[in-house]
Amino acid sequence: MVMDFQLVILKGHDSSPQTYELHQKAYAHWKEIWSATFKELDGTSAITSDNYTRQHDILALFNEGTCVAMVCHRYVNLELDCHQDDSYFSSWSQQTYEEIKKRGNRIAIGNQISVHPD
Repeated sequence: MVMDFQLVILKGHDSSPQTYELHQKAYAHWKEIWSATFKELDGTSAITSDNYTRQHDILALFNEGTCVAMVCHRYVNLELDCHQDDSYFSSWSQQTYEEIKKRGNRIAIGNQISVHPD
C-alpha cells in the first residue's frame, strides 16, 4: 500500500491564498481534536481559534489530502517581560524556569500536538 504523505509548515497568524485550503483542513483537524479533548476533560466542546492563530508555525501532516497530525510552535524571547508573563509558563517552577533561561532566552514552545484517532 502506497500512502501519500505531505508535511506542510503553515503560519497560524497569517495565510496566503495559496495555503487557504491547507489552512482550512488543518484548522478543521485542530478544532475536531481539541473540541473532543476539552469535552472529555471539561465537559465543554466550545473553543475559540486563538490557540491556533497565535502560533508562529503549524507543522501539519497530510495523508492523501487529509490532515492527520500536527504540532504547533511559538517562539518567545525570555528577555521580554511580556513573554516571561505568558500564561504558558505559569505552571513552571522558578527553578525550572531559571534552568531554561541558562540555555538561552530565545525558545520554541512545541504544543497542541495532535494525531487523528483514525
